[in-house]
Amino acid sequence: MASTDADHDFGENRQLHIIEWEHLDLYKFYPLAMASSWSIRCLLYPMSVVKSRLQLQKQNTVYRGMRHAFIHILRNEGFTALYRGFWMTLPQLSASFLYSGAYEKIRDLLQAHAGLSSAAILSALAGAAASATTQLIFVPTDIIAQHMMVHNNPDSFIGSMRNAAVINFVKEDPLGKRLTLGLRVTRAVYCVDGFKGFYRGFLSSIMLYIPSSMVFWVTYYNVLDLFKALRRHVIYPALTTLSEDGQLSQGTCDFH
Repeated sequence: MASTDADHDFGENRQLHIIEWEHLDLYKFYPLAMASSWSIRCLLYPMSVVKSRLQLQKQNTVYRGMRHAFIHILRNEGFTALYRGFWMTLPQLSASFLYSGAYEKIRDLLQAHAGLSSAAILSALAGAAASATTQLIFVPTDIIAQHMMVHNNPDSFIGSMRNAAVINFVKEDPLGKRLTLGLRVTRAVYCVDGFKGFYRGFLSSIMLYIPSSMVFWVTYYNVLDLFKALRRHVIYPALTTLSEDGQLSQGTCDFH
């Protein structure tokens, strides 16, 4: 297709088109997002197991470092030990959908009723609320998964009397032979500590993730504004000058 001078009008401020939630084909977005999250989780989950064991061990009684932990787990427990607790974290795959949905809805509500015009502030507040929502899924599944990660050698990893009580309950549970490890740990946490046992550390989690989400969105929109300014004041004028110089050179050549 032939191009015209209008196609290269660099001085014109073209409207930046932003993809909003309503522009997405959700029938494609959700499956692709889930496949992406699944792939990343499969790849990185062994690192979570090693990190949890290094953090929970009593001083250096089991592992001297990350490399030693990987080798020790593979030699003594097998490859599957690197994925212990993996299935209990699968509900976390839905957290990205929950975050996206909560973010867009809260952002729309704030824009309509709070009288805020700054995209950075709107997104920061919506992102903060969405992050707190996702922790309702992350915290309990992480607690169960971490108990499963250290199940084979609990004495070296127990950090508190409550954790010790959970491990002892799992060992002595009369339903142990009829339930999977994940269900046994879930039952143990509930019996030892009640429903609140699934949300220990929830406040710490939201105090960590809410600020990080707010910083992300504020930074994103500030950088976006910076790129817009660069395009408007630097790139477009430079391209316009080059275009004019090219036309002048072409005219000079035609004259000669």
